[in-house]
Amino acid sequence: MSLLRRWAPAAGLLALSAATSWLCWELRGFRMEGGDTSLFLSEAFLPFLEGECATFFFREPLAFALPQIVVRTVGAHWPKEDVYGLSSCLAGGLFAVVLALASRRPLFWLIMLVNATGFLFLGHIENYAFAYVCAVAVTLLGWRTARTRGALWPVVALWALGVGFHQAVAFMAPGVLALLVERRDGRLRWRGPDRSDTVRCLLLVIALGLLFVVPTVVSAFHVIKLVTYGTTGRMIEFITPLSEAMDDQAEFGSQMGAWMRYTMFSAAHLRDVAMFQLWLCPLGLAALGILAVQRRDAGDAFLLLAGGSMFLWSAVWHPHMGWNDWDLWSLMAAPLNTAAALVFSGERPVTGGASATRP
Repeated sequence: MSLLRRWAPAAGLLALSAATSWLCWELRGFRMEGGDTSLFLSEAFLPFLEGECATFFFREPLAFALPQIVVRTVGAHWPKEDVYGLSSCLAGGLFAVVLALASRRPLFWLIMLVNATGFLFLGHIENYAFAYVCAVAVTLLGWRTARTRGALWPVVALWALGVGFHQAVAFMAPGVLALLVERRDGRLRWRGPDRSDTVRCLLLVIALGLLFVVPTVVSAFHVIKLVTYGTTGRMIEFITPLSEAMDDQAEFGSQMGAWMRYTMFSAAHLRDVAMFQLWLCPLGLAALGILAVQRRDAGDAFLLLAGGSMFLWSAVWHPHMGWNDWDLWSLMAAPLNTAAALVFSGERPVTGGASATRP
């Protein structure tokens, strides 16, 4: 009987994950097209899924590996849209588990679910769903770690996993790095000397670097295919141009496909930024404002840094496909939605936690 009680919570979470994944699969008819949906469904992209050797998709290696595994497991019998859709639906099941572990407050769930990011899990034909789940989990665990002064390496491990699913999660680094310091005697100091925790964090960062370095070297021996998304590799292609001259230069050298012609902070650019905020994280900026005015402890500081850094990147990043890039912008909305859910649902305590004196 005691064994049954011990495993009952895990069984319940597994059932929740399976039921949610099935529901997402049944609702996949409502999925929205993303920026690269047509590319992933094209015949030109099929060899990367069905090729004899593995493909390392540099921007999102772990996420792209999942459809490859599905294809190699069930063969080429499934339609490509279902191959990608299965991965997104499974991520939806995992997302439900993360929310269940975080809070049982209905308002918390409502804020996390009632926005356009939910379409990531309805059989979405792209590779962003698992990265979004990781970004939300990093925000929740980082917030709790900052408040309780818990071990840092689980946060770093989740963050590294998220970067493996999509490199945009790396923009949460300011919040993760802030966990390394604390305020003592009115001054910012390095966190307590837990050597084992520091070593684990360092090893995880090294492993993350090797994830992107080793395949680049191995590809020279034609053991794997290396896909760098067909770009020229210049950062100018990803930042909204500051001037029309930069816009012309970026478009001339771009291999990205569709191109939204406007400069940074122009009316058209601000319209797109506002649209992404409204549909993907409608309460995110309001939550950051409350956290800035009513900062109570280190957990609030973490939410400000993680959410603020992702918002800043979303404000300067270039939406090449216009609204069709909503799925990429969903990753930047993850910490904002999580902060909003914590603030407005009452999950965030009224008073500071164990680390209330930390920045």
